[in-house]
Amino acid sequence: MLFNNKFTDNNNVGGHAWSVDGVHWTMTEPSYSRTVRYTDGSSETMHRRERPQILWLDEKKQKGILFNGVQPSSDNDKIYTLATPIGMTVEEAQNYTATK
Repeated sequence: MLFNNKFTDNNNVGGHAWSVDGVHWTMTEPSYSRTVRYTDGSSETMHRRERPQILWLDEKKQKGILFNGVQPSSDNDKIYTLATPIGMTVEEAQNYTATK
């Protein structure tokens, strides 16, 4: 399960936990932080990065897109959806064709 974990670490907000039985859960290392790295090499630390959802693009769940709602600054209410490739480059994600 991927979830917003802003309560234990204000920077590494992407929590991940797994369970065999749905009752007993094990936490893993943080999945992502508030810092976003862009393709031009720059980065930005968001004020908020929430609502994680993953669209898996292959059956092995090795390539996908992580979607988050982000708010860059507390100074305004500009909020948008950020898409981050998982297991591939941005160029691969832009040209990816899903197959059955």
